[in-house]
Amino acid sequence: MILEGLRARRASVSRPLQRASLGIAAALLAACSSIDPSPPLDDSLTDSALPVLLRAPAAARRWEGPTGCTGRRWISARTPPSSLGRGWTSRRVFPHVPAGIPMAQYHVLEWTSRVDPDVAGLVAAYRAAGWGISDWTSRPELLAPDCVIVGPLGGPSPSVDVLQGLRRWDVSSFRERTRAGAPVPLGDHPVQIAILDSSPDNDGDGDIPLGASSHGYTMGWIAREMACGAPPSETPGCSAEIRTYLALPRVTNESATEAGGYFGTPGDLAEAVDRAVEGWKQSPPPRPRLVINLSLGWQPEIGRQSGGVDINGAAAPAQSVLDALRRAACHGALIVAAAGNEPGNPSSRPGATYPAAWQGVAAPRRSECEREFGMLVSEPLASEGNPPGVVPEPSLVVAVGGTNYLGDPMVVTRLGSVGRLVAPALHGAAGDAVDPPIPALTGTSVSAAVLSGVAALVWAHRPDLNPTAVLAQLYSFGTPITITSGLRLLAYLADHPEVREVDRCTAAAAIAASCLDGEACPEVPPCEPWSRLSASIPPPPEVLGTLETWFDGFTAPSHATVHPSPPFTQQNQLTAPWVHPQPDTPPCGAACILDLAANFLYVSIDPAVTLTLSDMVLTVRHEGAGGTGIEDSHFPVTGVAMSGGDTLGVSLSGMPSERAIEARLTWKVTDPNAPQVSTATEAIKMIGP
Repeated sequence: MILEGLRARRASVSRPLQRASLGIAAALLAACSSIDPSPPLDDSLTDSALPVLLRAPAAARRWEGPTGCTGRRWISARTPPSSLGRGWTSRRVFPHVPAGIPMAQYHVLEWTSRVDPDVAGLVAAYRAAGWGISDWTSRPELLAPDCVIVGPLGGPSPSVDVLQGLRRWDVSSFRERTRAGAPVPLGDHPVQIAILDSSPDNDGDGDIPLGASSHGYTMGWIAREMACGAPPSETPGCSAEIRTYLALPRVTNESATEAGGYFGTPGDLAEAVDRAVEGWKQSPPPRPRLVINLSLGWQPEIGRQSGGVDINGAAAPAQSVLDALRRAACHGALIVAAAGNEPGNPSSRPGATYPAAWQGVAAPRRSECEREFGMLVSEPLASEGNPPGVVPEPSLVVAVGGTNYLGDPMVVTRLGSVGRLVAPALHGAAGDAVDPPIPALTGTSVSAAVLSGVAALVWAHRPDLNPTAVLAQLYSFGTPITITSGLRLLAYLADHPEVREVDRCTAAAAIAASCLDGEACPEVPPCEPWSRLSASIPPPPEVLGTLETWFDGFTAPSHATVHPSPPFTQQNQLTAPWVHPQPDTPPCGAACILDLAANFLYVSIDPAVTLTLSDMVLTVRHEGAGGTGIEDSHFPVTGVAMSGGDTLGVSLSGMPSERAIEARLTWKVTDPNAPQVSTATEAIKMIGP
């Protein structure tokens, strides 16, 4: 019954949230005896130059690894033994790295047979070759599974007009919040921005492809509008070239597609970094500067898979990502990573997700580039002494935190993850109109894309700066965070005493004051200061009229009364290694709105959602009495279960009179094909005072 249900969902589901759910179902089934012994394999993952096995080996004993690990794909940190046994193939992770360089030894090992993978035979081959491997867990820094897992996330349904209106509201609000329309002259040296995400590979023809998930598409457009200005129709030129590289190709644990999936493995990410660097190297001279955007990550609580700041201690899959990023840094790349969103798991460790957590790893020196990657670097790198500015320690990556409309860390910020630079992260939307409309995204993915575009804009004017100097310029002209709730920020800081926020006007100020010796500074019109007096941006008048028509159709609402504490503990029980977009595709997309004037909540669930959402709780974060501190007020809605296409109106009692800062919805999530229970959390729009 489980397998029949899973196949039915594969055939009927086409939206991102459901595809992510398929990954969960597949991951959970992989550890059960009832799993289909013949999962689909994607031929695109097998090197055509490798021999094809015409006869499958005898069935091996079923391998039981961590959740999300199928045993069909492994990363070897060294060139594997010549004989791996029937059923196993190997290929280099970094085929462009010259032989003889340590990094060239990384290999992907893949099981090509339809029977269960012979992990015992693979371990035996390595043991016979003298690797000192007694079982598959004994030397993860040399051989480890390349794993993937992603956590699952009455009134009229909104019409197409309503959804399109909400999309226009999202785009206009985010452009206002990031000051994307600030007039900044084009730089003479366009920068290449590589978006490693869910969009298919693109060679920079000006198009940002839309994959199965809209996550990569949205990140690409946000970076473009920060670098080039908005709206696109009024900005014919651009200071950046956007390229996309598929880092999240997985539709299920066993299958991937070049058209773009919903999640991936560390090995997938390492290969995407390599393709981005090689694509950049093919640029005609003089090569542009390179920004690598990583709006993705995996949780820090997976132990040695992460490796921490000990760059020699990570398991092979994570180590391959780290080495790929170090090689990119040797080429002078600026690497921007999302600091991560709080998953709601009580046992989750504080700190940024990976790769952002590698902000504690120093950028490689020229001597290391030569020794480890065989590269002769002619220009100074970030770690060859501190450039002018206030960024004290050059890091391999810059981790970017996210802020709301008031400049505070957003609700889903991970404890201890906020570094020195933050950027707007609430309801990020950009780009051309798409049918059906693409919902906005909230999370540090958005803030990473903002910083990538802003950094590219500065670099296009000052290509002589190294990555650390670019960040120093942005920090110098960033907006110091004026904390609405001062105590709150302390819990999120990652050992940095002052945080500054960047947007397109930050780049404008940096460019206006950043001149080459003997040259005049560019003339850049000053930006008006961003007003932080409101926690929301009202919809345009034409959109408000459409919304009011929709609101009028809500009758017989449910009721919710304020509750002093959360009615249930938010938790996500799936904590194995994962790489996936941050944030996950939201259950209601654009169509969940809190009307502060009417004390009314409008909820419309995306029609494609097949998961069951229950025990909904509205949490309103607001100023404390007298304007000091912050408080959360919770409004539980009991006895209501929702799924795709359902709508609900909720009348609220006990709404606090103090100014609202943010609002979010949380649901318990159950999957009809799996027994686990998880949660989904979504930041929602507010209108009214």
